[in-house]
Amino acid sequence: MPDSGGEADIDAARKRNFAIVEPHFFNNTWFADPMLLGCYPEDGLELYGADMPPIADGDLQTICQPLDYFGSNIYFGHYGRAGDDGEFESIDRPELAHTEMGWPVTPEVLYWGPRFYYERYGLPVVITENGMANADVDGGDVIDDEARIKFHRDYLEALGRAIEDDVPCIAYLVWSIMDNFEWAEGYAKRFGLVYVDYESQQRRLKQSAYWYSHVIADKRIHDDRPSSLAGVSRTRESA
Repeated sequence: MPDSGGEADIDAARKRNFAIVEPHFFNNTWFADPMLLGCYPEDGLELYGADMPPIADGDLQTICQPLDYFGSNIYFGHYGRAGDDGEFESIDRPELAHTEMGWPVTPEVLYWGPRFYYERYGLPVVITENGMANADVDGGDVIDDEARIKFHRDYLEALGRAIEDDVPCIAYLVWSIMDNFEWAEGYAKRFGLVYVDYESQQRRLKQSAYWYSHVIADKRIHDDRPSSLAGVSRTRESA
């Protein structure tokens, strides 16, 4: 992501977002360019060289088909600026908060990610996953996960700015509706809006679930913290 609104920083961030710069680094272009542009990215072809499998006649025509939208999981990004050579130069931001996964909290990624993808592919954007692992504790009446509420509020506000700048985002999916088995971390990390007691299998709404239910019903980002689902059905009926 660009560290400023300067065109040089934006251009450097855009280029880096789509670049394939090392053999074990895959980004969306390696998969999306063939599907949406009908070709593999040139820097990837150059990087892999003779290790590339053969591409038979007609392969790319079969791969490249009309699609309705571009979907991507987006959780965090890295800040940077244009160096003296115009290339992306990462900036360390030690002041950033981090989730329980150790990922930095960077709400602006939901502005720049959708914007860059729409510029490149020209398709409406779907955020297929966005959320955070938090140290949630079942404290009794309310499972307080204020950090998660702030996370989603800030990220949704950034996505709203992208939409205001004419980026068509047609869906936003929270990861996850409930605590579950994470593919790399097992039951150690909790991403859910719903708390799961893994011993009893009891499920309880966290504070973020109450908050997000009202965001959905009212179609706006709330600053308050509802402690129940009261009013949600009424709001839906009157929407």
